[in-house]
Amino acid sequence: MRQPKKGDLIRMKNSGIVYCVTRSPYTKCYLDEADQIMIAHGLAEYAGIYESAIDVVSTKSGERRTIRLSDNRNIEVISEQ
Repeated sequence: MRQPKKGDLIRMKNSGIVYCVTRSPYTKCYLDEADQIMIAHGLAEYAGIYESAIDVVSTKSGERRTIRLSDNRNIEVISEQ
């Protein structure tokens, strides 16, 4: 699968929801509970998982969200800009 870029339409295979990509892929830091504990104890430089992400908006509801590209087997590019 080609990586989605700004202006593409994508469909989530599991839900069928169609989104418009509003931001090209970028690196995002994801933090879980263990990472928050590390930050609280002064180990912020070791906290988090860095992954590629895109910002999207739903074509039906207008909902905005960020999607991890590591979940790309669930994403289908249906229209290229």
